[in-house]
Amino acid sequence: MSRISLIPSRLFVKLALALCAVTALNMAVVDVSLTRVMRKYFIHELAYSLQTQAQILASLPENPLFARKSDERLHEVAEAYGKACICRVTFIQTDGRILADSEVNADALPLLTNHSDRPEVQGALAGKRGLDIRKSNVLQMEMIYVAMPVRTPKGIVGAVRMGLPLTKVLRKLAPMRRTLAGLTAGLLALSLLVAFFLSRSIGLPGAPSASDKEKG
Repeated sequence: MSRISLIPSRLFVKLALALCAVTALNMAVVDVSLTRVMRKYFIHELAYSLQTQAQILASLPENPLFARKSDERLHEVAEAYGKACICRVTFIQTDGRILADSEVNADALPLLTNHSDRPEVQGALAGKRGLDIRKSNVLQMEMIYVAMPVRTPKGIVGAVRMGLPLTKVLRKLAPMRRTLAGLTAGLLALSLLVAFFLSRSIGLPGAPSASDKEKG
């Protein structure tokens, strides 16, 4: 009685490699495309949230920029709102000078560069929402910044800027990517099963071919 070899046939190996390669490639395309789309969605969601908070702070009558209060008072307000919204809050003067920052000590503010060239600040001082995504020189991480103008009857007196690290976006993407990884593993296992049954329908894995029998 002949025994069925436990060694996979060449046909099975070829089918398995082909199916797994196609599955892995397709899932990689899905991962990249879906991650890109969802990243844009979460960034838009964060930007809207930051805009709302900045708009509220910029329009409050007690905003220190309205009354031209001391930089010390500005720093207190920036720290308080920064803790409340768990984000970076910055008060910026019309000439680009930073008056207060929730992530920077008051005595270190003079060391910060002028922000008049920052896209989000330029947008806010022009009277509209300013938005930018870049690496922060202070925090050394990629941030999303949204700035809104602070208006008085006399005009724009400065800008309120809110910032959040994009690690929040990555954390939101993580569960989706884990699900995709699990799905990919499942599909790869299914590909092996399909290859196995296809190879058996043509010839049992490890069974000698007709040419091998003739040689024997």
